Amino acid sequence: MSGGLGELVRFGLVGLVGVVVGFGIYEAVYRMAVAVDYRETVAWATSYLIGVSIQHFMHRTMVFKGVTTSYWGSLGRTYLIYGTGAALAGYLNFVLVDSTAWNHRIIWLATMGFVSLINYVALKVFAYSKAD
Repeated sequence: MSGGLGELVRFGLVGLVGVVVGFGIYEAVYRMAVAVDYRETVAWATSYLIGVSIQHFMHRTMVFKGVTTSYWGSLGRTYLIYGTGAALAGYLNFVLVDSTAWNHRIIWLATMGFVSLINYVALKVFAYSKAD
């Protein structure tokens, strides 16, 4: 599988598109779920579940080209990787906010950047490798 800087840039661009689409899904669900308890959480969970499958499709077709693994197998591995990444980012964010005097927005940016790089490597190696 080809890699390099071009692949990493495509990964970042696809990620940005995914964030925008995910936020749009979040807002749509949030606005429609007026009578739902915990609608913020329902909107977040819905946008996450739909967003990962959209990200998977875009990564598979635009970033990790030439993938021959099964679509559903790589989708399951993508959910596992992004779920693990989300847990790691949440934990790191909590620890850094709690134990440093850094601005919470800087911490958010740092944890998201760090976990995004981990996600890139994990997706490349485990979700989109050429052999299943």
